Amino acid sequence: MDEKLNKHFAEFSLTALRLTMTRFKFLLAAFVFALSVFFVTHLLKFPGSVAYLMEVSNGEKMLDMQPSFSTEETYRRLETFGEFGRRIYVRTIVTVDIIFPLSAFAFLFLWAKYAAEQVDIRNSLRKVLWSLAIAYVTLDFLENISIIIMLSKFPERFEFLGTYIGYLTQGKRISMIGALVLPAVFLLVAKASSSFKKKIKIRI
Repeated sequence: MDEKLNKHFAEFSLTALRLTMTRFKFLLAAFVFALSVFFVTHLLKFPGSVAYLMEVSNGEKMLDMQPSFSTEETYRRLETFGEFGRRIYVRTIVTVDIIFPLSAFAFLFLWAKYAAEQVDIRNSLRKVLWSLAIAYVTLDFLENISIIIMLSKFPERFEFLGTYIGYLTQGKRISMIGALVLPAVFLLVAKASSSFKKKIKIRI
């Protein structure tokens, strides 16, 4: 009887280990893909890339790279881009600024799921981990839509959009940092707790 139980336990443990390794491989693949997309969209120079936009924007940073918290400041910066720069800005948003957030979201969501599965936490905390990744991509798209509206209607002013765009940028950054850091914290705490329990058992 004991031999059968041990055999079933060994089979279960092996299946769980294989499943964990498979999920880790998916997570690693998502990370490499997101990193590759960032390199291509932000560092390589071609029409529509962030590097190209920085070159034709008269030295002005994108609104999502440097938050703006007033309509006056927002539209002053958009004017600095110039007509050609504003056209390229729209092109950048509808291409690379959609691809990268989606790739980052895929990694952050898988990272949250992986951490939640490795750590024994309440279901409510699991949802918090997942929601940070969802909040990141949602705020990013709201930010992009707002900027496109302002660029497409320039020089017409949208007071509300011009004022709150910076808060979307900050919220996006906080969500992204939280989605990166919080799962790591849970994993580290769980590992430290496990090591501490093992040491107590050894001493006893």
